[in-house]
Parts: sequence; structure tokens; C-alpha cells
Amino acid sequence: MIHRLAFCFAFVAKTVISIAASILAQPLLAAEDPLQAEARGVAMEFGQVLQKHLQSSMMTVGPSSSIRMCNAQAPAIAAQLSQHTHWNVRRTSTKSRNQNNAPDGWESQILATFQDKLARGAPLENLEHGELQIINGKKSYRYMKAIGIKEACLNCHGTHLSGEVRGVIKGFYPQDKATGYRLGELRGAFSMYKVLED
Repeated sequence: MIHRLAFCFAFVAKTVISIAASILAQPLLAAEDPLQAEARGVAMEFGQVLQKHLQSSMMTVGPSSSIRMCNAQAPAIAAQLSQHTHWNVRRTSTKSRNQNNAPDGWESQILATFQDKLARGAPLENLEHGELQIINGKKSYRYMKAIGIKEACLNCHGTHLSGEVRGVIKGFYPQDKATGYRLGELRGAFSMYKVLED
């Protein structure tokens, strides 16, 4: 009887240890960074406001009016969003239309990472990156969220543009690089930072 109890105890102890080891071996799910979640929300708001304006101008006038809208209103939308969210907000791309949106070194690196992940099958909507940096001598949080090419984008960024659209692009953006895209490709990213200390 004693031997049998000892055997049962040893078996139970071994099982408990095995289960505990298995649990400890599982990677813990990291709590989401609140700054990244906040930045993602700002990027979503920026995208929704831009899309609303673009759809409105395209439906009332046509694709060429969307180019005019982007030229006149997109910078103002970014400035207003920056003011009320306290995030410095902009868009960037390796194939920029507005040369003021050309990426800096860090943005180029993150865009290249996004492109690599997309090529290896990562969903474009999941591509984002955030990290702490020192910007202008102040601790800041910097974030980027990928922007993909959708069907409507092809009217002004695709491979087959109308003569009118090409003419408007040339008029507003003589150094334009933002054409030749296909559906689902990486267009660029929302890029922003927030100063965390005064």
C-alpha cells in the first residue's frame, strides 16, 4: 500500500511539474503599448478624414479634383489634426508626390521593413511600428502606419491615368513619383511623433 501511494504521489508530482513547465514555456502576451494604440487611432482618424474629402471631390467632379484637394487641403487637415491631438502628423512615401513628404532616414528604414514584410505575406493593414526616440533633444514616441493602394487610389496613382489627370499632376507636382502602383501595393505611411516631456 505504501509503495502504491508513493508511486501515485510521484506520478502526480511529475505531472504537475510537467504542466507548470509547459505553461512557463509559453510566451506571455505583451500588453499593448498605450502610446502605439493612441497613435494608431490618430492614423485612423487622419485616413478617414482624407478619404471622406477625396470621395466627395471625386464623386462631384472627378479624379482630377482629388489631386487639387490633396494639394490644397491635405496639409491643412494634417495641421489641424496635429493641433488637437498633440501628435505631429504627416504622410510619407518613397515615391512621393509632394516633395515635402519625402521620407527621412528613419522613415525610409521603416518603409523598407514594411515592404519586406508585405513581400513575405504579412497583411498590409497590420504593418505598423512605434518606438521611443530623442527628437530635438526631447524624449518622444515615433510611429508609422502603412498606407495601401485601394481601388479608388488607382485613378491618380495607377498605371493607366487619363490625360486630364496626368496634366493636373504635372501642373501641381512637376517632380511627381507617385504613379505606376497596382492594387494592394504599399503606397507609403502615416508618420507621426509625440513629445513626452517639456
